[in-house]
Amino acid sequence: MSPLARTTRSGRAVLRLIAATTVACFGALSLAPASASAAPSSTACSVRNSATSATYSDLQTAVDAASAGATLRVGGICNAPIVVAKNLTLAGRYEGRNGVIQGSDLVRPLTVAQGATVVVRNITVRDGGGVYPYSAHFLGGGIYNSGVLTLEGSTLVTGNTAHYGGGIFNAGGILRVTDWSRISNNHGSGIDNYWGGVVVVSDHAVISGNDWNGIVNTKGTRDGSGAASLTLRGFARVTGNGGAGVVNDCLSSLSVRHHVRISGNLAGSTVTSGSATFCEGYITS
Repeated sequence: MSPLARTTRSGRAVLRLIAATTVACFGALSLAPASASAAPSSTACSVRNSATSATYSDLQTAVDAASAGATLRVGGICNAPIVVAKNLTLAGRYEGRNGVIQGSDLVRPLTVAQGATVVVRNITVRDGGGVYPYSAHFLGGGIYNSGVLTLEGSTLVTGNTAHYGGGIFNAGGILRVTDWSRISNNHGSGIDNYWGGVVVVSDHAVISGNDWNGIVNTKGTRDGSGAASLTLRGFARVTGNGGAGVVNDCLSSLSVRHHVRISGNLAGSTVTSGSATFCEGYITS
């Protein structure tokens, strides 16, 4: 045997000895990341109360346990129905990934009760059906609001179904739509405002692609007195809806200011500046 062969075999033996010693002292080495640092599941519901650091796997349980004024960070897909009857903020838990409130054909994702002030930020509300004692899919497929509700960040209301307010039914409450919020691709109107006030104040908010009207502003108060109100300001867009962009009746007031665009709707067109009040009318040109 040549000296080179003996040297090579000797070197391999030394390497095997070093490897065995390393395993004995430190355990087997692995390039896989430790489970503790693995990315969180993109589907499992995960809720964290920012005030108490308590965590939950069910959003309604987290809502019930929270004190008024708390912020709940929502990740993954949380099942409906969610009913909020206190002042709370529901916000997406993970950067760049909306938390989801998931409804079903007969289950509305989110209800905001009268007297509650709620902020929804970076949350997707989807696939719900409005509920009424005598008819499914009746009022508020995605959200039914009787309180004070603000949509912020990249909040999305989509894929919901109802006879009135496929996306949102505002029943005597105050609804604010801001930032990059979208009410899109719902079956029925995007927003139905009965007895309350809706304010869309944003340079980026969009109400689009809904089967029927973009926004319906009607009915005044429950007894027919008073007035419902709708205000559109900034560069918000109401576009590509299957009915009119905006429908307003005689009991309601409508203000359109700045550079709002109401365009490309089946029975509507464009308003670029100024203000207007309509009675039993569609926005058309």
